[in-house]
Amino acid sequence: MLDSFSEIFDDDFCVMPFELLKIYGKSKDFLDFFFRGLNLNEIEVSKMTVVEKANASMSAYAVGLHKEVVSKVSVKSRNTLRNIFASEFPSEKYGKARFFGQFERALILKYLRSHNADLFDTYLRRSSDLCGFELEDLRMYWFD
Repeated sequence: MLDSFSEIFDDDFCVMPFELLKIYGKSKDFLDFFFRGLNLNEIEVSKMTVVEKANASMSAYAVGLHKEVVSKVSVKSRNTLRNIFASEFPSEKYGKARFFGQFERALILKYLRSHNADLFDTYLRRSSDLCGFELEDLRMYWFD
């Protein structure tokens, strides 16, 4: 996808990895980088109201319940069910759902290491200069 963007936009775009949310911890900081990447410097993020947890994730408990119930609910009601489980059994309260253990994650990172290095060097290096985030902060999420 990024290679296609590169051809279409002649490398005149910025890649904003979501890991920046984990690194900098606040949505306003992420939005500030995002708007800077779009050359929208006149938008004052400090004056915005940002809901930090607007998209609650399901907990491990909710994922288990959802798997049990989803096949018994009409297709029309599945989104409603998903929303109920996410709001009533959030990961903050009942623990995060983990689909891969540490061993599986290490295997995935090892398998994708070369590809991630290419993406990192080709797109994130340039984007860090354009948008002003620290490239080295991302390294642990992409390679460790």
